[in-house]
Amino acid sequence: MLTQSRDPTLPIESLILAIPIEIAISVGIGALVLAIAPQTSQRTVDRIWTDPGTSFLYGLLVYVLTIISVIALVITVIGLLVVIPGIFVFVIVVIVGNVLAVIAVGTAFAGESNYWLGLVIGAVVVALLSTVPVLGEILRFIITTTGLGAFALGFSK
Repeated sequence: MLTQSRDPTLPIESLILAIPIEIAISVGIGALVLAIAPQTSQRTVDRIWTDPGTSFLYGLLVYVLTIISVIALVITVIGLLVVIPGIFVFVIVVIVGNVLAVIAVGTAFAGESNYWLGLVIGAVVVALLSTVPVLGEILRFIITTTGLGAFALGFSK
């Protein structure tokens, strides 16, 4: 779900516990997103599949502009009042974008129109892939950034 660093020296017991928890969190948040905004979810997942490069680059742009904005606002005292809620909103947007990208990964296995099954399969696949040292973190970054970009592109149009 969220980008987190996994220590490759962790015992297997830690992974056995962490993987089901990560899957449950992804499925829980994904179910909430699909239930609250099914059309937006479908459009975002479709955007990930039809234009993943643009979605990824837009996600990178969102990250960079967010960092620049936070730094600029922190410099001013008044800006601190905006930064704290702004970071909270940004975290929620990243989580939603990540879950929608997880659904997109799952629909590769479940079929393009089966978003609910795609959510479960995607959560399992991403959780398992993220356990691979280095490669898992790179894949996690790509998946999250692409989801963020596709979700943010939906607001820009």
